[in-house]
Amino acid sequence: MPVHSSTLGDYSLLICAQSRRGPDEVVLVYTSPRQMCALAIGIGKGLAKHFKETIRVDQTMCMLKGAPKCEMVLRKIRQAQYRSI
Repeated sequence: MPVHSSTLGDYSLLICAQSRRGPDEVVLVYTSPRQMCALAIGIGKGLAKHFKETIRVDQTMCMLKGAPKCEMVLRKIRQAQYRSI
C-alpha cells in the first residue's frame, strides 16, 4: 500500500492508495485534521491530466459529512474506438 505522508508544522496529511480494483480503478484514502479532501481529488485529476488520461472520481466517504476519512474511487475512462467504414 503506497503511502505519502507529510507534516509541515501544524499541517499534516496522509494520502494512501488503499487498493487497486482493476487496471483502471484505484481507491484513494485521505485523512487530515484540515479535512481538505478536495485537495486529494485535485491531485488525482492533475495526475490524470499530466498523463493525458480522463478519469471519473466518486467520493464514497467524506470527513466533511462525518466520516472518519475520505475515500475516493478514481476510474480511468477509456475512449471508444471508432472505425471508419
